[in-house]
Amino acid sequence: NIYLVGGVLVLSMSPDVAGAGRESPLAAVPGEAHAKGSTAIGGTGVIGVAKDAWPPTEETWDFGEQDVGSDGGCCRCCGSCCGTTARCCGARQLRSRLWRSSLLWVDWLLGDGYGQATLLLVSALALIFAGTGVWMSTAGTADYNAESFEESLWMSWGLFFDPGTQTGVAASEHISVKTVAAVFSILGFLYNLTLLGIIVEWIRAIMDRWTRTKSRVWCTDHILLLGWSEKTLFMLHEILEGMAENSQNDPVVIVADRDPADMRDEIRQYFIKIWQGKFSSFDRRWRLLRSLHIRAGLIHDQDVLERANASWARTIIILGRDGNPRHADLETVRNTLALSSLQAPITGRILAEVQMVEKAKVLKRLHPMTEVIHARSAANHILALMAMKPVVGSIISNLCSFSAGEELYAIELPELEGRSFEEACHHFKKSVCIGVQGTKQVEESHNTRIVLAPPKERQIQAGERLLVIARRVQDVEQSRDRKWHWRKRQENHSFNQSLTMGNRAPLVAGSTALFRSLSKSASADTDVVAEELRSPLVIIGWPADLPDMLSLLDEIVPQGTIVHLLSEKPEEHQKMQVQNMKRPPKNMTLHHHVGPRDSQQTLGKLPLAEASAILVLAVAQGQHLDARDGLQIADDDDVDDDTLTSDSSCLSILLQIADLLNMQGPDLMDMRQPLQVHGKLPEKFVRHQSNRIICELLDPRTDQVLTRNKTLCQTATFFRSKALETGLFTMAASEPAVFNTLMLLMSPSCPSLQAVPVGVYLSRAGKVSEEVGCGKASGDLGKYSFWELASMVRAVDQGLLVGWHRNDEQTEETPEVCPEENKDVKMSWSSKDNLLVIQHPKHRLDA
Repeated sequence: NIYLVGGVLVLSMSPDVAGAGRESPLAAVPGEAHAKGSTAIGGTGVIGVAKDAWPPTEETWDFGEQDVGSDGGCCRCCGSCCGTTARCCGARQLRSRLWRSSLLWVDWLLGDGYGQATLLLVSALALIFAGTGVWMSTAGTADYNAESFEESLWMSWGLFFDPGTQTGVAASEHISVKTVAAVFSILGFLYNLTLLGIIVEWIRAIMDRWTRTKSRVWCTDHILLLGWSEKTLFMLHEILEGMAENSQNDPVVIVADRDPADMRDEIRQYFIKIWQGKFSSFDRRWRLLRSLHIRAGLIHDQDVLERANASWARTIIILGRDGNPRHADLETVRNTLALSSLQAPITGRILAEVQMVEKAKVLKRLHPMTEVIHARSAANHILALMAMKPVVGSIISNLCSFSAGEELYAIELPELEGRSFEEACHHFKKSVCIGVQGTKQVEESHNTRIVLAPPKERQIQAGERLLVIARRVQDVEQSRDRKWHWRKRQENHSFNQSLTMGNRAPLVAGSTALFRSLSKSASADTDVVAEELRSPLVIIGWPADLPDMLSLLDEIVPQGTIVHLLSEKPEEHQKMQVQNMKRPPKNMTLHHHVGPRDSQQTLGKLPLAEASAILVLAVAQGQHLDARDGLQIADDDDVDDDTLTSDSSCLSILLQIADLLNMQGPDLMDMRQPLQVHGKLPEKFVRHQSNRIICELLDPRTDQVLTRNKTLCQTATFFRSKALETGLFTMAASEPAVFNTLMLLMSPSCPSLQAVPVGVYLSRAGKVSEEVGCGKASGDLGKYSFWELASMVRAVDQGLLVGWHRNDEQTEETPEVCPEENKDVKMSWSSKDNLLVIQHPKHRLDA
């Protein structure tokens, strides 16, 4: 064994000496051993001396001439004991330097571009001259004399550059000649393949660089989508579905700071899972998908925007990224500033998504064509409606998407000019006319020129369009020439800025203030009906915009409603955010709960069984608390995978709540029967609990998983917030009138959609008694047609009937808008049925 003891290398076969050396390094070897390396000490020999540590480095050894003591000694380099002055290890030092130099040359030849070119040149010359020498060593041929250096060099060049040169060697030549020709032809062929491959890659790299820096979008009147987020796939789905239905082929351009191949793969995988098996391979949707223009680049780079032909785009959509709301809106401001700085002025509309309403004025000042959309507030309001008014919330949610339920259309019918609105309503057989887009400003329209539920005697003026709810575009088209869909652009679209802004009504920003009532006044009937809804409300999770959601809920819930909030945030921070609300809750009493929201023990402390609704909200996993104002902000580094993680957490909480309701509700099902996640849920649980639990989802990949699990879909109502925000964005980009109509339908200060028991109108009209109308006494309310009920609604509160929701104990039908049955057919009604009515704020009868 070799030990390093006191700077001396010791070869020892005695474990005692080794042990002593470890305990006391200087005790194992006497002082004489430092000078006399040949001295043996009990089977221990000193074989060398190290300065610092072993293994030795270059600084450890002294190369060159070394002097040792006169009484002899050992060389500290090689350990030889010559006893005289000698030159030691000079050859080893020289070999070490040569080896290091050769490694540097190899690195330069293989790792540097010039070195690689030098290596290729040297290799070519070596092969050519080697072939020349070998050819001269053979007998040669009649055409190429081996004794001539010039002829041998030319033959070697031919074999190296052209493999076909070997075919000129006759079969009768000597075997050595044919062998040399074959070997050097193969070597030259391999070299040329390598060289050509390098040239091809070099040319490909140049062309790719030209494609990135020189390519342009050679189209106009296109839709330009700036940015990439989880909303992009939803938006593409809405756009492509709308164009497929209306036989359109408008170009769609996507610009984002991502690899185009990754974006194209993600888009293809998403639509394959949605469309495969539903549409044939010859459907025009696949052609529209393949015609997408995807470009990579910084959105705020003016050169990238100019090459995307942003100046001639019909609509420019700026999607806000996830994460910090301030940073997201500042990035939107920066992108809008880049658009306003282009050499050619923007001729289309700019739709910008903001998370903070305060940035709306800034964006509009940057560019006059900018229209700001705060879709998150609208989505929060729809979520609040789904919690407290599930029928209305479900209808509004379906109207915001092209792929589900009914749609809003704007149609201009010159033959109805001069006729009354009531005649216009009777003109549509399978659809419902709900309003008019006028040519002048009107009250209660938020500067949109939209009149919902106008008086029946109002005349249709020239240039006005009718707002119609229908299931299919065929239900509203009167002739092929006058067909007009809200996603189809106008034929006479002009790029002139003044003309564009003059013909289009401005978009409603969709802020929280839009969904607040001007005055909180409830009638006696409202209090009677709402008494049944005074049950606690449970909210699990604390997203960054929860204060806005609470403000919207406060406008809907009855006075005295208790709201239980469960969050992992400290109670002080929860109360601080509530205190910072612009309008503190007046109708709600908040009870704060602190603890892990995915803990069954924590969830068990909440009044889940008594709650009228349970909201499981998505919370970003990478959020931190802003100390300045208590806002919860998402870390930018955690945004990419955060949506999928949040959805997994929400689904986990949902299943735990279902288990708790299973144990707390013996009247709903047998307590001993476990919740079947992959099997079939008990029918009573599905009927009574699916509408009470609302689970928010963000990521489109989660939505694809849910489509394959029908049992999980029946457990709760899933609120796809990002898809809803995208639908609102697509609607605003296609037709502002329809977007504004939806915003007004949700605004309490405007004629809005309400669900009212049919008995209320029948009792007010004198058809049934007040007890039967209010539901205090059960019984059949009689048979009435759609037009008969519409006349009663007009007479009672000047509202407009658009549909109904029939609560059948056997089928439990979904809300039905614009019924397809003959509107003159009479149907039986019960006290559990509701009518869907557009009511004016002054004559509202809430359900």
